[in-house]
Parts: sequence; structure tokens; C-alpha cells
Amino acid sequence: MLRVLEGHADGVCAVSSCTVDGRVLVLSGSYDHTVKMWDAADGTELRELEGHTDAVLTVASCTVDGRVVVLSGSVDQKVKMWDAADGTELRVFEGHTDIVYAVTSCNVDGRVVVLSGSADKTVRLWDAADGRQLRVLEGHTDDVFAVTSCTVEGRVVVLSGSEDRTVRMWDATEGTELRVFEGHTDAVYSVASCNVDGRTLVLSGSVDKTVRLWDAADGRQLRVLEGHTDDVCAVTSCTLDGRVLVLSASDDRTVRMWDAAEGRCEEGGVKRDATDGTELSVLWGHLRDVNAVASCNVDGRTLVLSGSWDHTVRMWDVGRAVNVAAAAAVAAAE
Repeated sequence: MLRVLEGHADGVCAVSSCTVDGRVLVLSGSYDHTVKMWDAADGTELRELEGHTDAVLTVASCTVDGRVVVLSGSVDQKVKMWDAADGTELRVFEGHTDIVYAVTSCNVDGRVVVLSGSADKTVRLWDAADGRQLRVLEGHTDDVFAVTSCTVEGRVVVLSGSEDRTVRMWDATEGTELRVFEGHTDAVYSVASCNVDGRTLVLSGSVDKTVRLWDAADGRQLRVLEGHTDDVCAVTSCTLDGRVLVLSASDDRTVRMWDAAEGRCEEGGVKRDATDGTELSVLWGHLRDVNAVASCNVDGRTLVLSGSWDHTVRMWDVGRAVNVAAAAAVAAAE
């Protein structure tokens, strides 16, 4: 573990990062109703964003008209936009009629669009520049816990995960539902995407304790990653030395790293892939459930960020974690 960021007065529900004036910042949202901004290089708390009147469940960032902004979603049913440079609240997106669980952004036809998912069973699209609600995506039959976007065969699509156990794909321009990914046996808490060997993959994490990988182009389930012993609360991906890694966070208090191409991981440390020597690790350290995971690059190092009910954000050096675990595995084999 590289660093522990302490300062929140309640559980950390969300983590993300952004770069402002060349400095990488860690963003965290908490049940204490605040968003905090930290210097990723030394862990210093730089700013606290106050304005939500209930728990902040999701944070993200994007650039609007040349300005880096922070996005946050809350139990108070609002999405807020903040200036990342000075912490000023810029805009409130109102329209959801229940808890906002997820927020992110994408670029559609040259316009920055904010995406939000809610317990009101909808995904909403907003114009980031003026706050107008552009579209409401309806189709899920229960709470929408997760939302992200990716590009599939040249088309920008929205992905959403729900209590209804499905992941849905929508055309970001038209709002048309394109595909339903079915296979999870319980609520889908998180969705993400990555590119492996030129193919776009959809990642999903669920209360059924699995992470699933799907082909975004045709909806086929490619792989089920099993190993977590409790709900998978968050999934994302990162790249280390040219290899795409899937990261998952769980109520079992761990963050796990998987090879996106092979799906390899092992409890307590490392599993060596007999075909290519792949080595992955399990990150231990949080004292309670891990709610969130993200990654960033600082000074050439790939760092994993995790947020937990133990009130902390933890930072991990991915390369070091893999290398240390690999050395231990080699020593054990000798």
C-alpha cells in the first residue's frame, strides 16, 4: 500500500481522479455529505466540496468549455457540478425523483453530456454546458446503480447496471435501447468497459459475487471472474506494462486485480498463468467493505484508488503489488 487518505467522517462511497494544471487529484465522495479533493502525489487534502444535503454516492470529472469540473451525485436526488480549480459550485442538475447512484460523462457529436443513474429506474442525459435535460432512458425495472459509456463500432453507447440484474446498452445519440446483457443472478452494482486486442469489453460487478466480461459488439458473455466472497461493489480497468487489468472492489474488504485477457486471480496473492507467466494480486488493507475503486497515473506509476466504509481512501502502487507478489510466488516455488 502506498498511502492512506484520512479525513472523511463517514464511509467513502466513491473515488475518481482528475488532472488540474498538471497536478493529479484524487476525488472522494462520502456518506458525510462531502466531496474531498486530494493531491495524488503526497496525499494532502486540498479542498472539501460542501453543498449536498445527504450522502454523496458517486463522483466523476470531465472538461467543459476548457474547464475541468467535478461531478457528484447524492441521496439528495441531485447531480452537482463544481469547478475543480477552486471548488465553486457551478450547476445543479435536477430531475431525478429518487437517489442518484451514478454519474459520469461522455462526448456525443462534439457535445459533453452528463449521464446519471438513479433509484427512480432511469438514466438521464444532460447537456454539461447549460444543464438542460436531453433525454431520459427508461427500460430498467428497478434501481439503476451504475452508468458509464464507451464506443462500439464507431458509435457512442451508454451502459447501465441495475437491481433488476441486467446491464443495458443504449445509443447515446438517439436513446434507443440496443442490447440487454443477462447472466447475473443478483443486482448489478457496477459497470465499466475496456479494450482488449481491439475488442471492446463490458465489465459488470454484482451482488452475486462475480465480475462478468461481455463482448460489447454482440452481447456474448465471455468470462465469469470468481473469487470474491461477498458483493462486488465496483469494477474498473487499467493498463500496466501494456496489459489490461480488471479491478474489482468488494464487501469482502479486498480489491482484486485480474488479467482481462485470461481472467486470472487467486486468493491471498498471486496465480501464475502457465501459458504466459501472468501474475496478479489481491490488495488487502481496508478494515471494512470496499465500496469503490478507480485508477490514475502519477509520475509514470499506475495507482489504484479504493474507498471504504472504514472512512479512508487507500492508494496502491499496482506495479509494485504485482512485482512483490510475483517474487513471493517464485520464492515459494523454489
